This record gives sequence, structure tokens and C-alpha cells, in this order.
Amino acid sequence: MKEMNGRRQILILFSILMSLPVAGQKLGDLKLVYWKPESQLVVKETRVVIPKFPVIDIHNHLRRLENTEKYLKEMDKAGVWICVGLDGHSKDDLYKEHLEVSHKVSKERFYIFFSPENALKILNMYKGEY
Repeated sequence: MKEMNGRRQILILFSILMSLPVAGQKLGDLKLVYWKPESQLVVKETRVVIPKFPVIDIHNHLRRLENTEKYLKEMDKAGVWICVGLDGHSKDDLYKEHLEVSHKVSKERFYIFFSPENALKILNMYKGEY
């Protein structure tokens, strides 16, 4: 038990000493902005400009529907084959607007994930819980 108390006292003393400012340093002077680490890791850099295989972007938020044609051009440049938009909310039939706009541009390249506003309520209805 005495050995445990001795270890605890050493740990407390060490913690206190580590929290004290170093000579000439004011408390709170250590700022992340002044930390400039230099990497010592040396590796071969490979730039991948175009993917080897078609990309399917399964998590996107195409908020500005008026830019859908621009998004398609950017997808072509980046090698993205299909884009799944996650903004197809049921409130105010927003998903219908997303489908209409995206399908005018490309029915095969844009998919909209439908998300009902009351998803939990709907799931409970299917389970028989109201």
C-alpha cells in the first residue's frame, strides 16, 4: 500500500512539473500556430489524375440544382461515372425536383437517395408500432 502511495505521489509531482511553464515562457505562450513540424518521411509520390476504373460517388449533396450540367462536366473530368445525391427529401416533394432536374441532364449518371422526413415513424408503422 505504501508503494502505491509513493507511485501516486510521484505521478502527481510529475504532472505538476509538466504543467509548469519553461523558464522564460509565459503561461499560455505555447500556441499551435507556432508549431512548424518538418516531415522526415521520404516516399515516392504518385499523382493520380484520372482513376483507373470508373468511380461511383455514393455520398454527395448536389444542393444547387441549376449547376447539374456543370456537375456532369466535372464528373467527366474527374472520371466519376455515377453520382448519388443525398438531398432527396420528402418534405415539399424536394426529391421530385431533384429527379426531374438530374434526369434532364443524365438519367443514367445521377441517382437520388430518397429520404422520408418521418422515417422513424414510417418504420414503426411497418413494425405495427404507432
